[in-house]
Amino acid sequence: MTLTPAKKGKSFDPVPAGNHVARLYEIIHIGTIPTTWQGQEKMTDKIRLTFELCNEKKEFKEGEGEKPFSISREFTYSWGTKGNLRPFVEGFIGTKLHDDEAYNFNLEDLLGDVCLLNVVHTEKDGNTYSNIQGASPL
Repeated sequence: MTLTPAKKGKSFDPVPAGNHVARLYEIIHIGTIPTTWQGQEKMTDKIRLTFELCNEKKEFKEGEGEKPFSISREFTYSWGTKGNLRPFVEGFIGTKLHDDEAYNFNLEDLLGDVCLLNVVHTEKDGNTYSNIQGASPL
């Protein structure tokens, strides 16, 4: 899960916790970046999926009108069964993928698709963070 802290001196409203109708609107291939796992430094290929919450809106900047909340989650770009991406996508589409299907799956086919996102809150250093727990078909 990716934690995005608020900027010092600025207030922000976390995405409300709970289940939300959401649309996948952005897939970013971050690329291969250095990460630390179990105390070891390694290079990891990462992607970010970003969703807009269709029914949760707020006026973020005065005079611009209401806009939907958005929330992202980063994944290691791996289709292995032990990773987080494959189970997340299987939840999103509502079906298990066989290995050959998973390794040939085109994430871009999900762009614009609607799902039910489960958002949870975590507290850290006095801040509240919104995190995508999982997805399921609508």
